[in-house]
Amino acid sequence: MLIIRRRETPARRPAAGSINTPRLYPANVAQTCVYNQSGADYFLAQQEVARAGLLLSLPGSNASPVWIPAGIALAGMIHYGRNIWPAIWLASFAVELVSQQADSFSKVMLALAISVGAPLQAFIGAALIRMRANFSPSLEKKEDVARLLILGGPVACVTSATISITLMTSLGVIHIRDAGAHWLAWWFGDTFGVLIFTPILLLWLRKENSTLKRRLLVTLPGLASFSLAVISHYYLVQADQKQVKEDVHQQGVQLRWSTFNQVQGITNAVSALALLFEGAKVIVPQDFERYASQFRNFHHDISGMGWAPYIDKANRSHFEHWASLLLEKEYQIHETLGQQQIPASERNFYVPVLYVTPNNELTRAAQGFDLYSNEIRRNAILKAMHNGDLTLTAPITLVGNYGKGAICIAPVYSTPPQTSNSDEARQVMGFIVGSVQIGNLIDRLSQDINLELFHIEIFDITDPEQPEALFISRQSAPDNPLEDMFTQTLQMEISGRVWRISITPTRLFIKQNASVTPWIALILAVLFSSLLTAVLLLETAHTVKIEKAVIDQSQRLEKAETRYQELFTGLKQVIFQVDKAYQWQVLNPAWSGLTGETPENAIGREMFHYIHPDDCDKLREALQKISRLEESSLFLELRLNALQLERAPWVEIHLQRSKDATGKMDGYSGFIADISERKRLDILKNEFISTVSHELRTPLTAINGSLALLDSGRLGLLPDQAKQMLHIAYSNCERLLRLINDLLDIQKIESGGLEFSFERADLRDLIEEALNANRQLAEKASVTLVFATPESPALVKADRDRLRQVLDNLISNAIKFSPADEAVTLTLNAHAHYWEVAVQDQGPGVPPEFRNKIFQKFAQADSSDTRLKGGTGLGLSISREIVQRHHGQIGYHSEANCGATFYFRLHALTNGATWDAQACRSAGGGNIPVERTFL
Repeated sequence: MLIIRRRETPARRPAAGSINTPRLYPANVAQTCVYNQSGADYFLAQQEVARAGLLLSLPGSNASPVWIPAGIALAGMIHYGRNIWPAIWLASFAVELVSQQADSFSKVMLALAISVGAPLQAFIGAALIRMRANFSPSLEKKEDVARLLILGGPVACVTSATISITLMTSLGVIHIRDAGAHWLAWWFGDTFGVLIFTPILLLWLRKENSTLKRRLLVTLPGLASFSLAVISHYYLVQADQKQVKEDVHQQGVQLRWSTFNQVQGITNAVSALALLFEGAKVIVPQDFERYASQFRNFHHDISGMGWAPYIDKANRSHFEHWASLLLEKEYQIHETLGQQQIPASERNFYVPVLYVTPNNELTRAAQGFDLYSNEIRRNAILKAMHNGDLTLTAPITLVGNYGKGAICIAPVYSTPPQTSNSDEARQVMGFIVGSVQIGNLIDRLSQDINLELFHIEIFDITDPEQPEALFISRQSAPDNPLEDMFTQTLQMEISGRVWRISITPTRLFIKQNASVTPWIALILAVLFSSLLTAVLLLETAHTVKIEKAVIDQSQRLEKAETRYQELFTGLKQVIFQVDKAYQWQVLNPAWSGLTGETPENAIGREMFHYIHPDDCDKLREALQKISRLEESSLFLELRLNALQLERAPWVEIHLQRSKDATGKMDGYSGFIADISERKRLDILKNEFISTVSHELRTPLTAINGSLALLDSGRLGLLPDQAKQMLHIAYSNCERLLRLINDLLDIQKIESGGLEFSFERADLRDLIEEALNANRQLAEKASVTLVFATPESPALVKADRDRLRQVLDNLISNAIKFSPADEAVTLTLNAHAHYWEVAVQDQGPGVPPEFRNKIFQKFAQADSSDTRLKGGTGLGLSISREIVQRHHGQIGYHSEANCGATFYFRLHALTNGATWDAQACRSAGGGNIPVERTFL
């Protein structure tokens, strides 16, 4: 926040964020004087403290970031009592008189009113702090320190800020839009003065209640931290001002570059038009208007262009007659005298304006004007004739009330110019003139630079002794050192003229670009200083309380340790910790119940000694993954060595990294749970499912065949009602067979008994077979199956029947979940090393909460799906296992209410390629890129 005060702005402290503030005198230190002190001594003390207070002001500024008198006033009110208020008021009034340079009755009265806030604020702060009768100014209790720093600081300091800012806003000294910022600055200054200096002063005023050691221990760090805060704030402000200057300089460079480019473009356009007409015998109005308009359309900053022929004295009358006929109006060569047009006086030659564009009332006023009659234009014409090149005039007032600007004058020759001036004069046909209105040009630069944020001045300093103004912005000129210190001046040379560009930021620019970092840093530093003072007060006054707190904490830790030991020894699960060498370091008593061996005997031995040999590699791989940070934790199911037990128990181990006090990994920890009973039940369950499925499939197959025979009509026609019931029975029988087959497939997958017969296969044929097999289902659902068969073979190594099973599952699912009259689209896409088969439906999509478990066994997005759509929830799980056995990948992507696309990818074979299962496994796992989520 940046607050800027003019010298006449009343203030007795700096605004937060202010860079330029009135001179401030913290003379309220006199309010700590005994109130019966003589007036001479009082004001002498005031002046001495005022000089000392200036040392707190930042170099280059009279701003004091913390208003110390507020803290001194509160300390005096607490120590001496309320009778000290006259000293506080008189000191505050003296400060306000000096601060405001009170040279009028109104300023004296304003200072008188504002000074009332200081004693009133100190009285309210002391009253709030003493609301409790047991408050002690020695600040030996935490409650007393808190009341002083909260009630005496942020709460009470509202008083003076509110009174003073309200008065200044009501009298128009401060604009109402700035009142909030000024109030906040005032409040911050008073608050920090109280937070830092009131506690220190109370310690020194109450010497009988505190030791010298305590006073020094609190005072020296507090004052040192405050001093460092002020010094660091000063350097941060200097760095911020440097950055603002650099920002202004960059804006100035941008303005100079843009101005130069625009003017250069105009001069180039004028020169180009002159070259276009060079050698022409006569320049007709239509040609000039056409070409000049094209240049003006391209360069909008050209306020006007004209053609001024070179006419000698002998041909003046003839030329005026000819021009009158050409322009169809009276034409006379004239010059100006003051604001009047008069016939041009006799001279050897004239350069009158003949054609102008744009052709309007303002520009037509320039027709007939003799450019040679004006000294500035005449000098430019002679220079152009001498140099044979375009010349830019000094600043002039443009004809037609176009304001300040400059004119580009380019000579047009009938033949190339010679060396002598007389030859040049005979060869010059005339001059192309282009007027540049600098104000319009600068206004057009608003896209590159925000002109409202700067005061801009452009002067022609070709003659350094007589600089001439070209442009002065509408922003008010800087009127205080704050803006002047950021002014940047640059020069540029164009067409023989030297222009000086001065750019000064407005207060708005400084407010927007000045960093709040110095003030935030100051606030934080002063806040730290006040907190440091409070902490030191508490530390020195409450040693006994701290010791008691340490004892209480030790007792609580002992209780927590006891609870931990009870929990550690009472759990039925084994809690363990091993080091990086995989040796047991910690085991709880549950280890004995699991292995029959005491934890003491196992500690120090390698954990693999207790793991079944067939499962050691699995455990070692898991430990390495955790060590390499590939996994944060893992669950494993494996067997232990029998050791002293009759059988090898199955256990579930949870592994995670173990860290030392520094956060580095020092081993592994986790727990071990006995799952032998669960494994036994799983075996019984699988055996039961396998037995029941086999026993059910044989009779169901016979029933299904019989029903199919009856449904075909070969045994005779049945009544319609009987055929309908027979069809229902046949459909449900097929559904039961599919369920049993799926259950058997899952059981084979889990037991490792599912066999595959790999051969070379063309995915196009498999897809066509699957489409034919599901076409009847699609017709019943009124769903169209769409597949564009690629021309080239899509060769893979696959088990044709199993891959057909995957395709059937994906296609039938897409049909079930697609609305009627929609399409299920199959695509077969070739990639660098694999083929991708995708099945897209138009259904409701996969719900977000179901996506993580869609490939699990018996998974259904909703329990109602089983009844509404049919199915067992095993198809996708079986499909995933089949694709993985082909060393491929399967996945999907879906959006709510936008359908879903399921796809799988298999390693591609080229013609003549040989089948290498290991290579396919490697390629399937690593070379097939993952573009979406795979499971």
